[in-house]
Amino acid sequence: MLARPHLIAARLLCGLVFFFITLCNAETNTKQQTPIEIRNIQSAANLGSAQAQTQLALLYLFGKGTEKNYTLARLWFEAAAKQGFASAQNHLATMYYNELGVKRDYGIILKWDTLAAEQGFAQSQQNLGFLYSNGFGVEKNHFIAVQWYEKAANQGLITAQVSMGSAYQNGFGVEKNNIKAIEWFRKAADQGDPVAQHNLAYHYEQGLGVKQSYSEAITWLKKAAANNYTHSQNTLGTYYAKGLGVAQNQIEAVKWYRTAAELGNAEAQSNLATKYFRGEGIPQDIKLSLEWTRKAAAQNNAQAQFNLGLSYANGLGVEKNLVTAAEWYSLSANQGNTMALHNLAMMYRLGEGVVQSYKNAVKLYQIAAFAGEARAQNNLGIMFYQGEGVQQDKPLGFALVDYARKKDPTVVVASAYELMEKSLSKTEMAESNRLLQRMEKEQSIQQVVLEKDL
Repeated sequence: MLARPHLIAARLLCGLVFFFITLCNAETNTKQQTPIEIRNIQSAANLGSAQAQTQLALLYLFGKGTEKNYTLARLWFEAAAKQGFASAQNHLATMYYNELGVKRDYGIILKWDTLAAEQGFAQSQQNLGFLYSNGFGVEKNHFIAVQWYEKAANQGLITAQVSMGSAYQNGFGVEKNNIKAIEWFRKAADQGDPVAQHNLAYHYEQGLGVKQSYSEAITWLKKAAANNYTHSQNTLGTYYAKGLGVAQNQIEAVKWYRTAAELGNAEAQSNLATKYFRGEGIPQDIKLSLEWTRKAAAQNNAQAQFNLGLSYANGLGVEKNLVTAAEWYSLSANQGNTMALHNLAMMYRLGEGVVQSYKNAVKLYQIAAFAGEARAQNNLGIMFYQGEGVQQDKPLGFALVDYARKKDPTVVVASAYELMEKSLSKTEMAESNRLLQRMEKEQSIQQVVLEKDL
């Protein structure tokens, strides 16, 4: 029920991050104006001053000294943008991206950001990188994206530096290079960017481009956590829960999980729920465990959805309801949670909470088994062995069970295994051993299973 203890590299994937930063910075820099000051700005704008037109547009955009009016903001931005004023061009693109009084239009966004970017406006260069990275309004092209990111990064734009780090980290538009990724992340991290700090921690944890060091990872995680970066706060909770680079301390783990959970981090909410359920670092409280689990599940956290399914399937803190359990398992399974896939497959096999279907059970077991879930590999083997939902194939079935047993002996019932083994003929056993050896050589069951006619 705990999140895996290793960091997942944070990447700026959401364009709202890029385009919203422009708005945040502009709002911070736009001061409240007195009526006299607004009249002076209006007069200059009417006389054609692009700078005054942009300033007036910002006042309308944020309601600083005047009523908020997106239409007037857009019209004044357009007036300045048509004069080639880069800041206005960027703000106009931002309004269209964030749908402030207008519908999102990537053609218009691309037009104005391109004009601003070509004048060297860093935020528009960053925005263009995002558009090309995702293929919004243009054909997706990571190579062009990186070129724009780099132009902005070289001007010191922190978000662009993080984007460059992510590009080198993942090999998008450039050859994958962890050393260069670290260089870019460090530039942004040294300026206090929490995403870059989190990614530096990831590299130190994994030993990518640097010597592995939990100590260094923790240093950067704490810096990001101090900036209210919830992914780092949650990861610190897991470090303390697992004793990674620090003395294991469940109370400290709960502190970090709670900090991130209260800021809305779904994974942290799920982890805090687990602590309440187990009574680790905090008095056991099933009611509070369910409350936090529901909060995480409402944010589409797959682990929390699985845990709710488990609660309803077993009547843990709620009235037992197999139909509801299946619904939660299904939501989690749709996100690829292998435990949910396995449990939902079991419900289809037994007809509990769902209409009984061997074929559905086989499909779900297969997805989980291919992903490495040992219990699913065992149960898929049993279904092949018994011919449930598939053409009976005892050698393949026993090979799957044996493969799962060697991976995790606890998932196989010893007596059932012995009975299956004894019932195979010498020819069947030889074929099963051949299939098992192939699975072990390939370190996967997938190809062997797919060759069978399901």
